[in-house]
Amino acid sequence: MPSDAQVNSGVFEFDGTPRQWKRRPVVEVYQEGRKKNHLPRGDVSLLLAGSLVLSQKAADALGPFLAQFGQLLEAKVDDKVEYFYNVTRVIDCIDPDRSERRSSGSIVKEAFRADALPVGPTVFKDPRTARIRIYVNDEARQVWRRVSPRMA
Repeated sequence: MPSDAQVNSGVFEFDGTPRQWKRRPVVEVYQEGRKKNHLPRGDVSLLLAGSLVLSQKAADALGPFLAQFGQLLEAKVDDKVEYFYNVTRVIDCIDPDRSERRSSGSIVKEAFRADALPVGPTVFKDPRTARIRIYVNDEARQVWRRVSPRMA
């Protein structure tokens, strides 16, 4: 996990806007319990809401597709170079009136406006949930499945 200082500084704030790091951040993944019992992380993982972290293998396989919709930002994660994926394609497509909400007003379950959803494979964020969610349409899911076997 990024340190509190990194989180509070906004280094890992992925809200749909492009980011630029002056230095490659260093991140350690925290896992409870004995190291012997830890499972290895996957090639694509979630360390923070609103972004994915890709291993070098995943970046090699998925990077050309994902780069169309965002940035792959280098970081040092557990002493290896990995890539935080910052989605910069933002599409206003959530229907706030039909979405399910908490009593606080935050969206729990999105209802999308069909007329606003992208055509063709797309990875995107909506401005209402950009800090915490990444969306893919069905076409992008098919591309992901076609490309991801190369990671095995």
